[in-house]
Amino acid sequence: MTDSKPIHVHLQEGNAQHYFEVMKKNFGGTTGENSYVLDSGPIRINMSSYDIMGELEMLINETECYKPVVFDRTPDDDPDLIHINLILEGHYTQAYNKELKKMEAGSAKGIFLYDGQFPIKAEFPANVNLKWVGFKLRIPELKNLMVEAQKVMIDLFGNDQSLAYHAALPPELDRLLNDLFQYQKLTSGQKPMMVARGIEIFTNLMTILKDLIANKSLNGLHVEDYKRLNGVKKKLVSCFDQKITIESLAEEFGVSASKLKRDFNQLFDTTIYRFYALAKMDEAFRRLKSGQYTVTEVGYDLGYQNLSKFAEMFRKVKGISPKEVIKLAEV
Repeated sequence: MTDSKPIHVHLQEGNAQHYFEVMKKNFGGTTGENSYVLDSGPIRINMSSYDIMGELEMLINETECYKPVVFDRTPDDDPDLIHINLILEGHYTQAYNKELKKMEAGSAKGIFLYDGQFPIKAEFPANVNLKWVGFKLRIPELKNLMVEAQKVMIDLFGNDQSLAYHAALPPELDRLLNDLFQYQKLTSGQKPMMVARGIEIFTNLMTILKDLIANKSLNGLHVEDYKRLNGVKKKLVSCFDQKITIESLAEEFGVSASKLKRDFNQLFDTTIYRFYALAKMDEAFRRLKSGQYTVTEVGYDLGYQNLSKFAEMFRKVKGISPKEVIKLAEV
C-alpha cells in the first residue's frame, strides 16, 4: 500500500533564494544562482526567479506531487513585502486556523495576494500538476518601477497588517502566463523574453486590481475576519439539529448580516445556508457509513422532521440514497 502520509515542510516567508534553500534542505535537488530543480522523489519541482529592474522578483514554478505535501508558511515580519500568486494550472488548498480554502486555476481564487503577516498552511494533494507564477515586491520600492502599482498596493494594504485578497484570474492573462513557461525552453534570449513578459503581466495585473478596487469588487479579509468566519463555520458544524439564521449568527459574532454573508461567500465560495446543508449531508453520510445508525435516527438527529425530505436532499447531494449507504456499510 502506498504511504499517503503528507510530507511536512516548514517555510518562513521570504524571497526566492530563501525558498530554494529550504527546498534543497528538505528534498535535496540542485540550486543555481536563480533556480531550484528536483527531478526525482515524491515531489518534482522546477522553480526559477527573475529580477525585474531590481524592484520586483518574479517566480516561475512547476510542481508535480506524487505524495501529498504540506507547507507550513510562517510570517516574515515585514509588512511591506507583498506576496502574489497567479495559478495557471492545477489546484492546492490553503488553510488559516485549520480551515481549508482551495486555490485553483480558472476559479474565483486564481489570484492570491497577502502581506505575509499571518501563518498559512498550503496543502498540495498527490497526483496533481501545478503551474503558478509569483511576484514578490516591497511597497516602498515600487515607486522606482511603477508609481501606479505602488498606489494600488497602498490602497490594498496601506498601513494595516494581516490582510489577504482573492480574485479570479482573468482569461486575458492566461496567454501571457503560458508564454512564460514556453520561454523557459528557449536556448537563446530566454532571460530578456521572460523579464519583458513578466513586466507585461505585472502591469496588466495592476490595472485589473485598480479596476476591481474602483468598482469595490475586491474585498480583502483581515486576520480578524478569518478568525470570525472560522468561528461561524465551527458553530455551523456543531448545531446540525438547530435551525440557523444569518441574523442570529451575525448578532452572535458581532458583525452585520450583510458583511457576514459577503465575507463567508468570499472565503468559502458558497453561501452560509448552502454550506450548512452540504455539511449536514457530509455528517449524515459519515454516520450512515459507520453502520451504527438508522436512516430515521440520522434524519431526526440532523433536524429533519420529514424523512422524505431528508432522503431527497441526501440523494441530490450524494447521488445515492441513505438506505443504499447502509447496505454498502454492511458488505
